[in-house]
Amino acid sequence: MVDRILKIKDPVLSTLAIINNDLNTITFDEWNVLKVLCQILKIFYDVTNEISSENYISISKVTIFSRAMVNYVSGFTNNSIMPTEICSVAKILKDKLHLRFDQLENNEVVMQSILLDPRFKKQGFPNDQKYQSAYQSLSRKVQIVSIGQDAQEPEATLGIGPLSGSETIWKDFDTRVIAVSGGSNVTVAGILELDRYIAEPISLS
Repeated sequence: MVDRILKIKDPVLSTLAIINNDLNTITFDEWNVLKVLCQILKIFYDVTNEISSENYISISKVTIFSRAMVNYVSGFTNNSIMPTEICSVAKILKDKLHLRFDQLENNEVVMQSILLDPRFKKQGFPNDQKYQSAYQSLSRKVQIVSIGQDAQEPEATLGIGPLSGSETIWKDFDTRVIAVSGGSNVTVAGILELDRYIAEPISLS
């Protein structure tokens, strides 16, 4: 509503002057405060539109949005060129955002969801400490998850004739690779799979 009034400011002032001068009491400084206030609130409008445009919102986006809002309103606090009223409003908004969303930064499920979201991964964390905490927590979980290593091995059969040339060439090499990479160790396999996922480029879609 305020944004709409600002857009038609001149017609509003002209109409008030014609109808009743007593209503035309908004000063130039107050108009300026309203203008900057709309700039502050725009980030909330943008986030609302972003959320509304999707059929569902993933929890990994919540901290991204909350950090964006905090960083944006922080630019209006303690700003010498801003009106005092604006700095006060910005500080209140910042404090309320911290109160509402800060605990999410310590939520294990939320942090792991960021790491597992191909759009964010490591870049979705505010600092390396938060990333390492989520990585270690997720690593402990994947260590106990089987990714097909426990599938029943085919029954051994008697060898019929010598190995083919290709099998003979690579037999020793394959044996060493299996030993180095952990072989059928599901703990190592799970961590390697997680590392491969993180190393992949983030998804832009």
